[in-house]
Amino acid sequence: MLYPSKSSNDQSLTMERMCKLYDGDAWYSVKGSKGKRIGTQFASMSLVGYTTPKMFLQKVWGRVVENKNGFADRFVVFCCDKEELSIIDKEEYSAKLDEFAISSLDLVYEKIYAEHNCGDPVEYKLTVGAKEAYQRYIAQSAQEGHQSDAKLSKNALKLALVLHVFYDRLKKAIDSTVGPVPRDIPERTMKMAISLCSTF
Repeated sequence: MLYPSKSSNDQSLTMERMCKLYDGDAWYSVKGSKGKRIGTQFASMSLVGYTTPKMFLQKVWGRVVENKNGFADRFVVFCCDKEELSIIDKEEYSAKLDEFAISSLDLVYEKIYAEHNCGDPVEYKLTVGAKEAYQRYIAQSAQEGHQSDAKLSKNALKLALVLHVFYDRLKKAIDSTVGPVPRDIPERTMKMAISLCSTF
């Protein structure tokens, strides 16, 4: 359970700590009587969760918002429209999943982790078209009164990167191919990220 920090040296997963993880801040802790400092200069994480709207609103969101520490601004929340499926439709979708080339995303995530945690930092860049699409999105957001919302612009870039890496690794797993993720994020992926941001 997430909770506000009780001390400046609190190294558990508090709301304040997760706010820093959003920006890739340092995470150090002092150990022992000699005051030895251990940790990492760059700590970041991605967090995804699924729950019912009622449970989320009753148990989580109110507590997150009332702290007013910026934690809520770092989340993108999406609620799907309810769709009733017949038992025949459910069986059809289940059969399609059974025929899918992969039965688990574990290997996909393992490949992503291995490629990005084996040495020097991996740098991704926007193509010219992707950069122009992003700039148009920021300009439009400013016209709509979101010019001071730094999280809005960051979320679009973060989502573009997540989609780019995940889709590439998923496609390679389905096609049984290997190779690094392309370092250039295309315009199509940037537009998908912007579209997602517009729905949150």
